[in-house]
Amino acid sequence: MESSLANEFIFGSETRPEENLSNEISRLKGELKVLKSQSSQSSMLLPVDKIVPLRLPDGMKQPRKYFEPSAMARLKDSIAKHGVCEPILTRPSSDGMFEIVSGERRWRSASELGHVEIPGVAKQMSDGEALEIALIAHLLSENISAIEETDSLIGLISLRTKLDPAEVPSLLTKVRNAQSRKTDYSGIISVDILNDVELILNEFGISLASFVSNRLPLLGLPEFILEKVRDGKVDPSKAVLVSRIQYDMQPKLINELAEQPLTKSQLRQRIAEIKSIGKDAFPEQNPSVSESSTQPTFDSIQELYTKVSRKIRKKDVTINRKMQIRINRMQMALQEILAELDS
Repeated sequence: MESSLANEFIFGSETRPEENLSNEISRLKGELKVLKSQSSQSSMLLPVDKIVPLRLPDGMKQPRKYFEPSAMARLKDSIAKHGVCEPILTRPSSDGMFEIVSGERRWRSASELGHVEIPGVAKQMSDGEALEIALIAHLLSENISAIEETDSLIGLISLRTKLDPAEVPSLLTKVRNAQSRKTDYSGIISVDILNDVELILNEFGISLASFVSNRLPLLGLPEFILEKVRDGKVDPSKAVLVSRIQYDMQPKLINELAEQPLTKSQLRQRIAEIKSIGKDAFPEQNPSVSESSTQPTFDSIQELYTKVSRKIRKKDVTINRKMQIRINRMQMALQEILAELDS
């Protein structure tokens, strides 16, 4: 059972002999974008209760694992007002069900809202073809997190190179380390496979160096850090930096970073301060102190600044690294206060 819209696409067809990997991924990306732009009127209506998530054999897993609650709430609100505007992509199965290749969020939202039917396209696909298209569709999603993107890229690399997905991170890390040292890596991975890996990453705007340095480390982060990355509150590369400090201080720093974003340079200074002075870098608020007593007395701040400056000049003191870190931290705090006053 195929809609007229499905016949316009090559989803599910074998790769053309003359088509290289990069061209094939580009073509599939283009077709998914065309599908996204189609109106619901140009597709068929599928019964919501006959639709299921993509079912794959052991060793092949769905790319979509996490459905961010606030994003789902916004989508439900949009569907409640306007309906499902973009058709989902499915493949028909032998038991009469339609397995979702792309569009599970739309289906879940429509189902929760009590919709009986949803616009969709049904196209015959093998397990491998369905997974590849699902991975590419997921990578093109506007609300994909860095962690999901990393998982999907590993899945796509594994699918196309036949490498075990569990081995992909360590193999690419070894290759990148060898490249950095300018040593031979031919014993780690073949040139052809590495070329395919780099083609896949480049199709999604990521270099091998960036993938190894900024993305793969995300997979080993503690859950309390991953949560901030998933929610979009902390940049992935900054989350990796936080994970390198003493473990019991990581929750405090990641919460601090989520509430008060820092540049990478500022974060490195903050981490240096934490490594230097330890837990004292996180002063505890004294609950017994009244709110009025915590209001800054600007005359006192100026007086203290003057005294410190005089002592340094008078004694010709050389500021050590620990003291410089503390001064930098205070300077950053004053700059932030000034920025708030200017806004």
